[in-house]
This record gives sequence, C-alpha cells and structure tokens, in this order.
Amino acid sequence: MLVAFITTQLEKVIWNFRKGRSRVMEKNQTLILGWNQRVMDIIRELIIANESEKKASIVIIADREKEEMDEEINQVFRKTKNTKIITRKGSPSSLPNLKSLNAFFAKSAIVLADCEETASEERKLESDAKVFKSVLALNSIKGNSNLNIVADLFFDNSRELIKTFKSENIVFIKNW
Repeated sequence: MLVAFITTQLEKVIWNFRKGRSRVMEKNQTLILGWNQRVMDIIRELIIANESEKKASIVIIADREKEEMDEEINQVFRKTKNTKIITRKGSPSSLPNLKSLNAFFAKSAIVLADCEETASEERKLESDAKVFKSVLALNSIKGNSNLNIVADLFFDNSRELIKTFKSENIVFIKNW
C-alpha cells in the first residue's frame, strides 16, 4: 500500500509539472500575457535581444493548453540560444496566476490583445477590457516598481483609461 501511495503521489507531481502547474522560479524574466498572431514575432525579437544575457527567460501565460503553446513554439524555434521559454495555462489577469509566474521579479511584461484586428467591435472591446484587467493586476503585484509594461490595445479610450495609472513605464501598441 505504501508503494502504491508513493507511486500515485509521484505520478501526480509529474503530471502537474508536465501541465505547467508548478511555480515559476525565474527572476528578471519577460512576461507575455495572452496569445495572438504576433506572439512568435515577439518571441523571436526577445531571443535576439537576450543574446547578451547569460540566463534569459520568457514566461507566457494564456487561456490555451500548455502543450499546444509548447508545440507551436517548438515548431517555429528549434533553438532558443540562451533564452528559456516557459508556458502556463491560465488567466493573464488572475493575481494567483501572476504570483505563480513570479511576476514580482519580472523585468518587463507584454500584454497581448486576444483577438485580431479584423474582429468585431464588440470582440475588440472585450479584448481591451482583458488587457486593462491584466495591466491592473500587474500594477497591484508590482506596486510602484519599475516594471515596464507594453499593452496591446485597440481603442483610444482604453489607452486614456490606462493612463490614469500615471505610470511612465506603460507603453501602448496601437492595434490597427
């Protein structure tokens, strides 16, 4: 019975690890919150930018299965040089999820829109609301620190709303 119990617990730990349910231990990582058609280009640019660092890491959280994200990344990037890429399934605006990503120690965050520019106005508004919630969650974790945040937004009024945070570390990408 003891061997069966230990085996079951070990299998559970391995399964949770494989599903990405363990806590991220990296520091000075770049967070990517969300997933869209731009994510591979962003990863490519970050890999190039990280060439001068010894231990660089990118941590991605999105409402997608971890295995799907890992498979897509591995198809595009056979080698990531010195950059470690970690994926997690979850809500990018969830405080517990951001804490499990060790977001307090992140150097920067990129919050992506979750729809394409050809989506309906309603869908774009939903996307901007999700981006806003993620930026709000990051601000609550980081407080007044120097976390650089890039937010992918569709509408000017969404940018104006985020500007009320009065942070010089938030940059906007206008999604056309």
